[in-house]
Amino acid sequence: MRNRRLLRLLAVLFAFVLVAAACGDDDDSSSSSGSDASASSSDDSSSSSDDSSSDDSSSDSGSAEGLNMGTLLPETGALAFLSEPLVLAVDMAIRDINAAGGVNGADVTLTKGDSGTDPDIANTTVDRLLTEEVDAIVGAAASGITGSVIEKITTAGVTQCSPSNTAAGLGTSGDDGYYFRTAPSDDLQAPALANVVLGDGYTNVAVVSRADDYGVGFNAEFEPAVAAGGGTIVYSEPYAPESTSFDDVVADVIASGPDAVVIVAFEEGVQLIQAMVEQGAGPQDIQIYITDGMATGELGALIDEANPSIASGMKGTQPAAAPSTGAAFFPGAFAEFAPDVSTIFSAQSYDCAILIALAAEAAGSNNSADIAAQMVAVSRDGEKCSTFADCKALIADGADIDYDGASGAIDFLDVGEPGTGIYEVYEYDADGVQQVVEELTFESSGAAEEAAPEPAGIGLNALDSPVTMSTTCAPSISALPQWIGIEEGLYEARNLTLECVQIGSGPETAAALASGEADFAANIYNNVFPLLNNGLEVVVFMETLLYNLFDIIVDADFAAANGITSGMDWQEAMEALDCTNVGVV
Repeated sequence: MRNRRLLRLLAVLFAFVLVAAACGDDDDSSSSSGSDASASSSDDSSSSSDDSSSDDSSSDSGSAEGLNMGTLLPETGALAFLSEPLVLAVDMAIRDINAAGGVNGADVTLTKGDSGTDPDIANTTVDRLLTEEVDAIVGAAASGITGSVIEKITTAGVTQCSPSNTAAGLGTSGDDGYYFRTAPSDDLQAPALANVVLGDGYTNVAVVSRADDYGVGFNAEFEPAVAAGGGTIVYSEPYAPESTSFDDVVADVIASGPDAVVIVAFEEGVQLIQAMVEQGAGPQDIQIYITDGMATGELGALIDEANPSIASGMKGTQPAAAPSTGAAFFPGAFAEFAPDVSTIFSAQSYDCAILIALAAEAAGSNNSADIAAQMVAVSRDGEKCSTFADCKALIADGADIDYDGASGAIDFLDVGEPGTGIYEVYEYDADGVQQVVEELTFESSGAAEEAAPEPAGIGLNALDSPVTMSTTCAPSISALPQWIGIEEGLYEARNLTLECVQIGSGPETAAALASGEADFAANIYNNVFPLLNNGLEVVVFMETLLYNLFDIIVDADFAAANGITSGMDWQEAMEALDCTNVGVV
């Protein structure tokens, strides 16, 4: 018999969460390798060495002509402002590596690629890099982009090192040991920013974040940190990054009554701040904090070119580009190599390339599996060194090394990420220019070093007594979790027996809920609204849909008469269709 002691009816709103897209690359700009890489770094790194048999250690190499390192960095798209520091830092690293004799007796080749901050562009680039047999890849920059390509890269057995992925939990499992990152996780940065906000005396905080891995993941760590420090989150709604207007978002933020606003964004954050200014909630009216995703040096000029001081007083955090514990030579050397270029994530990008090269040198092989196996080892527990040349010499003498790089003591945890986060607290001055005012260090608890042990028992997840409930099931991929749960005995172990009501569509699911045939179900909201409108008690206990996608079909003659075209902004199209009958598919 069905047990309704938990609730009368349950419904799950279930759909997709999408990653923001950006403009693409072209073959000429994104496929540079060898000579193109050397043109931006060093004349003597223009190609890999012709002598592929210079020593025995290179005989196991993945690429016969020497180590072939690829990049998957945002030359275009929403993070294109990071392109110069990320790409040029890798160029500088290749210059330094080859100036010290290369890796395993041959120069390193650099094969460049654009991520575009777009999953489609990134996947196309990865396909090309794999075809060109790169041994390792530096990138991607955005956590969401890495999420779209990590399986393709790591299942191909290629080492990946990101200089700027910060989403908590990324790559801690399922990557077969091929994924690494030199930027600390947001489970360190989010508490750091919360510490700054609370330390400044603000306790009612609104969080405005992208609806992607970066924004949602940052919030998952930031909000508990604020609560633990005695603060209150008064607003926290992710937004669609490709939105063309943020007026409604800003109005909701203002209505929540915050004394500080935290923005977790990429370049669209500028438009969001502009909307805040227009509604009387700009940096002069309320304290605004930002994260590394939009931490450009001259943010004020981007917000208002005629009045860059508009950004004065804004604050934020970012992984330190020149930490006090970092290699002393790097800030000056990078400034000389890349004059007037922002430094954000430059140290982390440099370190990714150096670590890959040192891992290959320590392995005596350019084979990517051998490189991955040495990445953690060369970052900790050995004799300290801070340049490729010095570390390479130690390896040649038979020493274990501990590379403390441009971004500081990396000391990878076993999962391939730093155990310490060193952050710059910055503030925008009267000219709207970023100035670093403080350095914070946050240590990992170390819990991520090893996989979590198997639970001793079901514990609190188990019901006190056996319960039988009914749910809708369909012969489709949407019901796959249900079938796996049943087949693997996951429900049975929790004293729960599920009876499947076979359905073929969302409306049938809604009907099963309405009739009482099903106790709970997974459905999308447009099938749930009619139940609510008819007074049926429906409890939503999980929501993963952040925004909807739809097509509007318009009669061709009506479109021509009213100036509606297929490529126009959807909001303009909707305004033109106001008070008309439309079909939404």
